[in-house]
Amino acid sequence: LRIPLEKLKDKEIESVKDRVTWLSKELGQRLIWIH
Repeated sequence: LRIPLEKLKDKEIESVKDRVTWLSKELGQRLIWIH
């Protein structure tokens, strides 16, 4: 079973981007609640 590293990296990068956007949204909502 061989998985192309490029595709794996692309998926990892996408998941990281999704996490970053989700975190920024969560933090943004919390900051709004604080203010």
